[in-house]
Amino acid sequence: MIYYLGVRFSKETNTQLEEWRINNNLAASARPKLGYHTTIIYSRTPFKYTIQDLLPSDHMESPWERNDVQLFGTSLVLKLRGAAWLLQQYEKCVLNGATSDYAFYQPHITIAEEISEIPTRMSIRPVQVNITELFYREW
Repeated sequence: MIYYLGVRFSKETNTQLEEWRINNNLAASARPKLGYHTTIIYSRTPFKYTIQDLLPSDHMESPWERNDVQLFGTSLVLKLRGAAWLLQQYEKCVLNGATSDYAFYQPHITIAEEISEIPTRMSIRPVQVNITELFYREW
């Protein structure tokens, strides 16, 4: 069983992410299975998580530089900057029993799946990221 906590974004953020895909010739690539989102934790053990904090009212930006666009396995991702709230939520989950398969937490948005390489020419225009929903799943 997998225990999963993540966030979704505003309509405006989703529109900017879709424009980013189109501007970087990724329109034909597979979209993320869960839609545009950021994972807080993907745990193989159950954990307690109580929503005590309001969703952040400020926003994050992504990407800033070419190295903020990365390939994680076969997923093209945009690293998030200014993601302190996400890091705090991740740490709460770990303190309450969640496990992680990764050595460190790198907040990011999956932009495309089933990609074999980062496109050589990319537009690195920043995307404003506004979180509107916290969601939990088990599978």
